[in-house]
Amino acid sequence: MADDEPVAETDSEIAVLREQLEEALRNTKRLESTSLLATEELNRRIIEAMPGGIVHVAKDGAILTANEAAMKVLGLSYDALSRRYVADFDQETIWEDGSPCPASDYPVTKALLTGEPQPPVVIGVRRQDGALSWAVFTAVPVRDPSCGAVTGAIVTFLDITGRKHLESSRLRSEGLLQSIMDSTPNPIVSADLEGRVVFAAQLPAFIPKEALIGQPVWSPSPPESQARLRECHARVVSSGELQTVRLEGPQGSKWWARAAPRYEDNKIVGVTYSVWDVTKEKELEARLSVTDRLASLGTLAAGVAHELNNPLTYLLGSLDALVHHEGPLSQEVLHANLFAALDGAARIRRVVADLGSYTRIGEGAHTLSDARELLDSAIRLAGSLIRFRATVKRLYPAGPAWVADDGRLAQVFLNLVVNAAQAIEEGAAESNTIEVRIEPAPDGPTAIVVSDTGTGMSPEVLARVFDPFFTTKANRSGTGLGLFICRNVVEALDGEITLSSTLGSGTTFRVVLPAMLSSAAPERSSLREPGSEGAELGRLRILVADDEHAILQVMKSLLRAHELVTVRDGREAIEMLCNEEFDLALCDLVMPETDGVEVFEEVKRRCPGRERRLILMTGGAFTERTQRFLRTAANPVLKKPFSRDELQDAVLAHVRLLKSE
Repeated sequence: MADDEPVAETDSEIAVLREQLEEALRNTKRLESTSLLATEELNRRIIEAMPGGIVHVAKDGAILTANEAAMKVLGLSYDALSRRYVADFDQETIWEDGSPCPASDYPVTKALLTGEPQPPVVIGVRRQDGALSWAVFTAVPVRDPSCGAVTGAIVTFLDITGRKHLESSRLRSEGLLQSIMDSTPNPIVSADLEGRVVFAAQLPAFIPKEALIGQPVWSPSPPESQARLRECHARVVSSGELQTVRLEGPQGSKWWARAAPRYEDNKIVGVTYSVWDVTKEKELEARLSVTDRLASLGTLAAGVAHELNNPLTYLLGSLDALVHHEGPLSQEVLHANLFAALDGAARIRRVVADLGSYTRIGEGAHTLSDARELLDSAIRLAGSLIRFRATVKRLYPAGPAWVADDGRLAQVFLNLVVNAAQAIEEGAAESNTIEVRIEPAPDGPTAIVVSDTGTGMSPEVLARVFDPFFTTKANRSGTGLGLFICRNVVEALDGEITLSSTLGSGTTFRVVLPAMLSSAAPERSSLREPGSEGAELGRLRILVADDEHAILQVMKSLLRAHELVTVRDGREAIEMLCNEEFDLALCDLVMPETDGVEVFEEVKRRCPGRERRLILMTGGAFTERTQRFLRTAANPVLKKPFSRDELQDAVLAHVRLLKSE
């Protein structure tokens, strides 16, 4: 038995070892199972947390598993999706161009067949609820690690439905914008913060698009319009508010531009301009302005006739008395009649000058005039209306108050004075007042104020007073254009017109005009000392061209200190100026056959430099051609009728200028 005991002990040890080994194996399996479960849970959580869809597909195309993102894109529950094959989606998928996308072209199908990863493609999936989902699909094969055989594939896809909707909205917006631009004839231009053009459409023929892109938005405009556009651009960028600016184009065309800020991420990144041509509207407005002037002159005709007839009476009477005087004529009687005639002629000249400034056609050349003279002219022209209605109170500054473009402002001031007079009933002139006031500011705007003590306006009338063709005058005796034209003229000069009125207590109009440069104000110093008309410069040789024989005779008398050569034809004047030597030439602007404009241009062409010797005489520029010439010519202009002193001053000043060159 002794020999058997070690065997028994060995068996017992083996049994213990076997039990320990089995326990170790069980623990190992338990650990492996726990680890596998943990890994699977981790993988499942990672897959579920991914933003894109993930689907595990078997070798035969059966769908094994899918995450929530995949089910959301495909519009299927897990149970419905797990019973499907890849081929089941064949009738539910499309390409981006809308054509069908067959299952054979799916990345997963190609991955299962080729065993190669597939690049991403965009495919649309029609869900069972009818909605269309868009996703970027990719696929990679799954292989058996023991033999490398393809056992399935993993499909991943990223939902881009929202992006596709945004893209579709963008395309619709671009299409809408394009249709709007195609349907409007107005140019549209967009510029960056510095004013460089980044986009342009519907440009007029004289502005090539290729030449404008990258250039300042104001580059095609004339200098004056360029300055206004730069200021407008700066205001929009700094304030973020809409602005409107007027522009000039080629051949006198007129344009308006509306500027709006362009935003990106709530920041202003540029300015977009909508531009429209108002040339025809401005031409119509000019014709309406002439209509209003003629209507006003009709209203004032009786008063103008009175202003002319009175001085004409003693002018003609004085001359008639001299002609029919019997017996010796004393110096006292001669002088009395001649001075009365001169006074009458001066008064007639003043009325004609008032009418001339008022009836000037077209826009002025940005000349300067003293506002006092324009207002006094308006008061004189409206004198017949004012006389029995009110007294006029003038409140003028001590020095001159320069304003621009007297031709159009004369119409504005006359309209305001006439309106003030017509607002007062006749018969109580001593108890009613029309006050005309000028309020200049140093280096600032000038305000012209016209107030009356008339009937005033109701709020309803105030709201429409600047509307075209609106009038409250009895029997529609007015055109209804006066105040409409006043506002347009003032705004075109970058000014402002406002009014205040109370029914029964009178009305006040206030016209504010921008500051005028003092350097542009005309000098009015005396050029000639009495009796020195020929002493300083000696005897001059002067050519005078005018078709009126009487004017030539008067010129000989007024310039008797000089050698005068007179002609009555423009063609003869050209030949003499080009072939003979003259210190100076005075030429009438309006003559039959060859006028003053042709004389100037032909002399300039044939003998350049001699055209500068011309002083142009005019009794009125009646055509656009002559007006345009006067606006551009640098030569002095002597307006008829002129006095002896004015003629000699003009001659002296121009000869001085020629000698200084």
